[in-house]
Amino acid sequence: MQPAHEPDGADLREFMRPIWSRRWLVLIVVVIATTIAYAYEERKPDAFTASTKIFIESSASDLAGATVLLQDDRNTRNQATLAQSRSVANEVARQLKFKGDPASLLASIQVAPEVGQDFVTITATRDTPQGAALVANGFAQAFIDLRAQAVRDKIAQSRRLAERELSSVPVTENTKSARDALKSQIKRFDVLEALPTASASQPDKALAPGVRSSPRPRRAALFALALSLAFATLAAYGLERFDRRLRRLAEISTAYRLPVLAALPRASRGELGSGLKLSDSFREIVRGLRTNLQLATVDVPIQTLLVTSGVASEGKSTVVRNLALAYQEAGLRVAVIECDLRRPTLAAQFNVAPTPGLTHVLLGECSLVEAVQVARVETSDREAYSAALAGGGHEPVEPQSLGTLSVLTSGGQIANPPTVLGDRRMKSVVKSARENNDIVIIDSPPLLAVADTLPLLAMVDGTLIVARLGVSTRSTARRVSEIIERVPGVEVLGVVANDVTESDMGELGYGYGYGYGYGSPSA
Repeated sequence: MQPAHEPDGADLREFMRPIWSRRWLVLIVVVIATTIAYAYEERKPDAFTASTKIFIESSASDLAGATVLLQDDRNTRNQATLAQSRSVANEVARQLKFKGDPASLLASIQVAPEVGQDFVTITATRDTPQGAALVANGFAQAFIDLRAQAVRDKIAQSRRLAERELSSVPVTENTKSARDALKSQIKRFDVLEALPTASASQPDKALAPGVRSSPRPRRAALFALALSLAFATLAAYGLERFDRRLRRLAEISTAYRLPVLAALPRASRGELGSGLKLSDSFREIVRGLRTNLQLATVDVPIQTLLVTSGVASEGKSTVVRNLALAYQEAGLRVAVIECDLRRPTLAAQFNVAPTPGLTHVLLGECSLVEAVQVARVETSDREAYSAALAGGGHEPVEPQSLGTLSVLTSGGQIANPPTVLGDRRMKSVVKSARENNDIVIIDSPPLLAVADTLPLLAMVDGTLIVARLGVSTRSTARRVSEIIERVPGVEVLGVVANDVTESDMGELGYGYGYGYGYGSPSA
């Protein structure tokens, strides 16, 4: 019984699989994006940022009338807008003796009001530290001066209004109190004009920064890394969503609606073996496939087996070769018939002559006996099998007592292969091979590529499908099942999964055979 935490691990692996299967794509996207961001940011000119704050007071004085004059200026947002006005920029340009367009000074500053406070922050960005501090302080001082001048103008305007109103009031006993009030107000305006205006102030001057504010290539690279990683991850999941290829061993059985009889590991050409010898990598797995085929129909042993696939390049001919060797080392008389008349490969795999072959027999150019060739199996493989039996407690099997391996190659291309393969002569060839051998393995063309395999399905006891991960798709599996279902009496025994990763094999219980096969030759 599995521990309770294992399903969680399986779910995590399933979640990470789209990323891991496309890890090189993710890595390339992240590396390129990060490198470009770093290089682009590094090429930017140096910039330095200095900032200062301005305190906006609510009134110029506690004297009566001042609050009435200045209460509209409490909105710091309006003050922030005023600080970025053209008039302020012109004053800064005059103070700093700036010869360029004052609009460029406006483009180098940012003015932001502090939320819930009476402060406005002025930030200047220039190409030198001193220039940034001068511009920030210049805009602050120019804003303070213009604001003070605006307050003084309001006071002077109010004084003139009061004087005009006083001059319009006649000098009578009845207007004496009104005239006295206006005179008192004018005197207060005189006092306000004499006092220093403090409607805004700069608590601290902006200082020249010690480090540059930009470019910051490391920060840009980190941001690009995070953004590209997120994008690449989403792309990986998107590709996984639209990728119809079967990439995991667990998907094979579901897609084909058949049991997986064997899982062949991903291997290089050297690991497939050379000559007529079972490779160490595949030895135990192919023997397990042979056993599973024997157990698939216990009541009626299989004598004729058709090996096919959905499309080309799924490894069916390699499976035929290794399965034939596995049956031969078990002491059986094995016959291999190559019915792939369009892309024949078995002559090279079994080290036999390509002609004469099946087409010559079907066309009556030679007899079946003349076309059949005996493959010479390497002795080392026989000795390994004898050692394996001896290690299991059985009587050692001498090489001479092992089975035979006969090969009937395709012979060459002919016109209209489906018709020729469905002819009575082909049935006679299969029948004769069955009578003279213990097991007949037929290598047929892919089901979906051509119609050559259809007449052969009804001539055999069982059919074995080879599916290569990364090549076979869900639509391929569905179409293969539909084609086979249309042929009456076809017995499909199962699927051989090819090109399976080591981690995938270990996850579903194929790790023992895979690891065992890498052992000594006697394994």
